[in-house]
Amino acid sequence: MKDISLRKIFLCAKTSLIKWLLDPKMIIFAAAMIFAYNYVAVPLIGLSEELGVSLNVFESFIALGNSGMILLILPRG
Repeated sequence: MKDISLRKIFLCAKTSLIKWLLDPKMIIFAAAMIFAYNYVAVPLIGLSEELGVSLNVFESFIALGNSGMILLILPRG
């Protein structure tokens, strides 16, 4: 127990964080979120500003689920 130091703890946490961020699943998830933001959220925000209405929280999820393009990136289970 005496050889545990704060520096070793931070080094271990840093290494784990880098491994987690560079995991291929996380990279695919980040790319999917960028796609969803550009394909769904930006047009919805533009339309809501143009029409002068506020967006509901669930509207972006509904639009994403109704999209035919999202079928290309959704995993099959």
